[in-house]
Amino acid sequence: MASRRWKKSYPGTPIGKARAKIDGLVKVMHSAYFQDKVGIEVTEVFKGGSLGQGTAVVPHFDIDLVIYSKSLKVQNVVRDGYETYFDTIDSCLKKELGECYFPEDKYTNVAIKFEIKQPGESRIGVDLILSPYFRDIHEMLGSLREVEKSQRLKMFSVSASKWQTEFIKGQDIWVREFIQRAKAWKNIHWKDSNEGRPKSYLISILVIVAYARLPPEMKIRRKKGLRKIVPRMTAEFKLLIKEIERNPQLNLSVPGSDRSLQDRYHDLLPDQPRIIDPVNPANNLYLSGIQRCMKEEDNKWAPFMRKISSLDLSPAIIKQHEILFRPTI
Repeated sequence: MASRRWKKSYPGTPIGKARAKIDGLVKVMHSAYFQDKVGIEVTEVFKGGSLGQGTAVVPHFDIDLVIYSKSLKVQNVVRDGYETYFDTIDSCLKKELGECYFPEDKYTNVAIKFEIKQPGESRIGVDLILSPYFRDIHEMLGSLREVEKSQRLKMFSVSASKWQTEFIKGQDIWVREFIQRAKAWKNIHWKDSNEGRPKSYLISILVIVAYARLPPEMKIRRKKGLRKIVPRMTAEFKLLIKEIERNPQLNLSVPGSDRSLQDRYHDLLPDQPRIIDPVNPANNLYLSGIQRCMKEEDNKWAPFMRKISSLDLSPAIIKQHEILFRPTI
């Protein structure tokens, strides 16, 4: 069921138009044509990423569309991967989206990455992800106990997308405001390269950690108080990145995490250094949250460290982002 925030679609606005396009794409995935062509049952299509979480930055939208399928079994995925479905999905998307469909050259282990673009409208970056269907997080984590540690991160870190999205949507409204600003900064400073690019979910988690470290008296209750804490929030975020990059024994838990999950599934916890996903203790965001760094494979965080001095969490970064990514006619 769509969330109340998604249903409030703001027709005619950039975000409303983006959501309408995604809704149309989801209908295609639920169609008998798509399921017969691809050869899987589409049990659920979940909307994650910035659009799904309510932290999208106009006009640079991104969304994770997770196809949860009861016909995909964990052990079969471990053995065969998802790649056998990707070419067929790609051909279906080309047919349905036509000239609006701009695929990336390569697939990832679990996803097809593409953009939906039309002249004069905002672009939408889509990660179309496949996953076995899990009734709840406990069924997922129980299944991962039967999977080798390397495969958990490689094949199933995205399977918790629905619970990750609910975690972000449950944050304080001012935390989500800072998440939007941090994402705008990320988009600007990785505009021309994906090397070492932090993923949106990692950015969200880092903002949550940094905000939790503010003194209690600085936690805001009204919007006019937001401006006053920008310098301290920026400083805390920068210190956090330095702490992560320099600590080989890092063991970072996120405020608000379900600690009972970590206790119950402690055998799934990844090796240090680690940033433990608050809803999926098998997922190490220290590794999965940063895109591969070709030149410095031994230190994926190096590009982040080089750029962090430019961090801007002021309202001006949103305006700068809007101008830089303004759609062309």
